Amino acid sequence: TSTPPEFGRGLKSGLFRINYTSGGGVEALAKEMSLPRRSLERRFKKDTGKTLLQGIQDVRLGKAKVWLLDSEETIQTISQRVGFGSIDRFMACFKKDTGLTAQAWREKHRDGDEI
Repeated sequence: TSTPPEFGRGLKSGLFRINYTSGGGVEALAKEMSLPRRSLERRFKKDTGKTLLQGIQDVRLGKAKVWLLDSEETIQTISQRVGFGSIDRFMACFKKDTGLTAQAWREKHRDGDEI
């Protein structure tokens, strides 16, 4: 069966509400979506080609980029606010995603370069 469109909207809403604000994980998201964890993971993978953890990480990194540009918060504070358990994990994920450290990315994009 195909996934109804409201699943994608609900998933995105759930990802934002639970995972970057509270640091909740897959279990919290599954509860929010009223689905068993494994069903949620399978549906997400089918719809996006990514694992659910990758999707959560993408949301967290996206929000971190917004805060890097729009705030004067420290990188450590931002990493905590978007739900990364440690600054080291955040830095590794950020660099893998962008090719830059968070500080270098902030400086480059604050100078007016495209994101």
